[in-house]
Amino acid sequence: MSGVWDAAGPDVRLADRLHARLAAQAPWVPAVGGPSDPVLTGRPARGRHLIEGRLRLGGAVVDLPGGAAPWTLDLPPADMAGLHRFDWLDDLAAEGGRAAWAVARGWTLDWIRRFGRGTGPGWTPARTGRRLTAWIDHAAMIEAGPATRGHDPAFRRALGSQARFLARRWRAAPPGPPRIDALIGVLRAGLTLADAGLPVAEAAEALGQEGAAALGLGSDSAAGPVTPAGAAALPSRNPERLSELHARLAWAAATLTAGGHKVPATLSRALATAGPLLRGLRHADGGLVRMQGGGAGAEGRLDAALARVGGGPAPADRMAMGFARLSEGRVTLIADAAPPPTGFAGRDAHASTLAVEITAGRQPLVVSCGSGAPFGSDWRRAGRATASHSVLGLDGVSSSRLGAPVRRGGRVFEPLDRRPEDVARSVALRRGGAEDDHGARVLDMSHDGWRRSHGLIYRRRLALARDGGEIAGEEALAAETDRDVRALRAVLDRAARRRGAADGDAEGATEGGAEGIGFAVRFHLHPRSDAALDASGLAARVTLPSGEVWTLRHDGAARLSVEPSVYFDAARLHPSPSHQIVLAGRIEETATRLRWSLARGADQAPPDLEAPDEGV
Repeated sequence: MSGVWDAAGPDVRLADRLHARLAAQAPWVPAVGGPSDPVLTGRPARGRHLIEGRLRLGGAVVDLPGGAAPWTLDLPPADMAGLHRFDWLDDLAAEGGRAAWAVARGWTLDWIRRFGRGTGPGWTPARTGRRLTAWIDHAAMIEAGPATRGHDPAFRRALGSQARFLARRWRAAPPGPPRIDALIGVLRAGLTLADAGLPVAEAAEALGQEGAAALGLGSDSAAGPVTPAGAAALPSRNPERLSELHARLAWAAATLTAGGHKVPATLSRALATAGPLLRGLRHADGGLVRMQGGGAGAEGRLDAALARVGGGPAPADRMAMGFARLSEGRVTLIADAAPPPTGFAGRDAHASTLAVEITAGRQPLVVSCGSGAPFGSDWRRAGRATASHSVLGLDGVSSSRLGAPVRRGGRVFEPLDRRPEDVARSVALRRGGAEDDHGARVLDMSHDGWRRSHGLIYRRRLALARDGGEIAGEEALAAETDRDVRALRAVLDRAARRRGAADGDAEGATEGGAEGIGFAVRFHLHPRSDAALDASGLAARVTLPSGEVWTLRHDGAARLSVEPSVYFDAARLHPSPSHQIVLAGRIEETATRLRWSLARGADQAPPDLEAPDEGV
């Protein structure tokens, strides 16, 4: 959860260094006991890369020679921050085996030799909280080897130093994710290290308050949350970040209960809000919707967290944190039905308004490219664009545009600006009539992201059949007022003049803009899916890994093609090549409409498990 935004001012950094060195001077070798379940689960693929000496930092893939530890790499401190949090221990543990244990032990002991006396960039409350949690979670792995004879003195002394530092400095962590990371470290150490003397009850109460605040929950002592459940959300609207918050809070509540400690009411309220939201943000395959800077999440992480504390059914109105979810038969459809966040909360936001993801059973059918942030600044910008999502986009113009850069925590962020101001928030979810939607579940949405620039309102209707075997879509762009018509005509005329000048034909090039403005409706596919046009070129067939075939058809108002795409998976070192189906056309009048359908083969029996119901 924490990252470069946990950076503090010079006075706070000086105090951190002072307390770190003081904590390291008083030797204390604690015994490790108590709860053994790790707070988070990792990604085995990342663990395999680490064993091979390959890791991704700052968007670049770094090769470590001869199994060397990464602490001497010449990279900016912001890029190295993740290493000092030791999140990679979760990945090594997920991979398992002797090689993983050797890397975990070698890198950890090398860190202790270099930084264990209270030096280096890792001694902030947030990073220390993450590191101490990971060390305790995986102490057996770190201490593996014949030389330890049960425990490693250097490792145990370093545990004690960091526990003392955290006891003194957790209150200095900035509110939000940094303080939550520090508080989880306090709880992990207080419940596990013998004679730690850490304020478990105080930390638990503070954690509940931070969790409730992160979700935008007001509170009163008697009635619980003041904020309506449907309005609760992380400011970032990032589903994966919500999942990580929930996993930490769920671990804390379950561990406190198991140890006979009281679970604060604020912590229970935060979990009671986050659990249903996450159920509304996940597909039938268990993965989260990959929009607004988040990925699908580490496999099994959300299931483990929900198993710890339950979580209640998905929201009754099928809206969760601005996302709308439909489910019929074996198919789930999740759409981004709210404006992207602004300001610093929108540092990873995507121009994905009205974009959709579709899962058939446990197979991704239509996806988003995802977050390109782990792969460098160029991929990060590409992943945020409208063209990286399964939605209509105008040629070269996203529905939200990048604003002025903001510097924070040693890095420059580009929040989204000129975003849609009016997004249809009612999101009509209803049973359609037998004549128009064949009893389908219907989702109507609209946004005005191109109104100021082009005079256009974008409306999207998605209808999911009762058996889940077909999704019907309608895309519409229209200038709806006289002012909008004038704005669109001006854009069409400018485009016509540019084309006329480029062709050397200025005469007559100012009339009407006959070639119009290009648009494209994109359907991005998972890398394991195949796509091809049929013999007529009027339909595209998508074959899922299970062998199930879906066919996309349209009403002839656009040109159909299958084109290259990419899929961003945080567990991989590089973006994965994939495909996208594209329906491309041109806006020539004040109203443009396109209809399409995506249907499963009528003679195909479902080859995989039934999708869980919406309460799972």
